Formats: sequence, structure tokens, C-alpha cells
Amino acid sequence: MAQITQDRLKELFHYNEVTGIFTRKTHGKRDITHVDSNGYISGFIDGKKRRVHRMAWIYSHGECALGMEVDHINRDKTDNRISNLRVATKSQNQTNSPKQLSNKSGRKGVCWHKASGKWISQISYAGKVIYLGLYKTIDEAYVVYCKENTKLNGEYACN
Repeated sequence: MAQITQDRLKELFHYNEVTGIFTRKTHGKRDITHVDSNGYISGFIDGKKRRVHRMAWIYSHGECALGMEVDHINRDKTDNRISNLRVATKSQNQTNSPKQLSNKSGRKGVCWHKASGKWISQISYAGKVIYLGLYKTIDEAYVVYCKENTKLNGEYACN
């Protein structure tokens, strides 16, 4: 999909960096309010579906480097304030995501290891799963995961 330009966005919209809301210049109404199936606010502009968080970044910064993504720092996909957005690699963006819905332990990076009767702690990084050990309690396993996640992923770590 062709990337929309900052000039085109500024021609069509006003963007409030504090609220994260776009309003059309022609009628002054907020008309990009649709939440898509992935939870992002999106709308059609010049015949193409666009996500508002990416538009906000381009509107404020001019462009987003090819291959980079715009990440919601607080993980709220509808919070498009510029202070809540940052550029990230795909890996960093995925790191800053909550635990999967299929997670049965309730803790990211921790699952039950039936054979040992203990909790296993592990983390995915650079396309590999890194084993962090077996622990008697879920809390012990989770603390180890959180420390390693912060060490590996820094500001993008989401525990």
C-alpha cells in the first residue's frame, strides 16, 4: 500500500497531538472512528484503509522509515496521542504486547512443566526460545522471565 504523505494528511485533517484525534478540515468532524478487527482505529483516506496511529506519526514526524512500525507504548491500540507512539521494529512491537489469550498460567513467559511438576520460564528473542529454568512457584519463574525480558528488550519489554 502506498504510504500517505505528511502534506496530504495536513491538507485533509487537523490532528490534535494531545487527544490523538483527527478531524477533517472540510467539515470539522471526527470521522475516523472505526475500530478494525485487530483493535486499531482506522478509516479510508484516498480510497485506502489507513490506521490512525501510523497517520499520527507521519502527520507529526513526516514519515516512518520503511520496514518500521508504529508502536503504542501503553499497548492501548486506540490511544493515538503522539506521546503514546514510537517507532519500533516488528520484533520490538511484538515484544511490547500482552500475554497471549491462550496463556493458561496467567503470566507471560511461564507455563506448567508437567513432567517435572514445576513452572518453566522461557522467553523468545531473535527468533529463538531461550530456556530460563524450572521453578517451584509461578512467582519465581515469572520474576526470572521479567528480569530477562527487561535485559533483552529494554523499554519495549512488556511483562
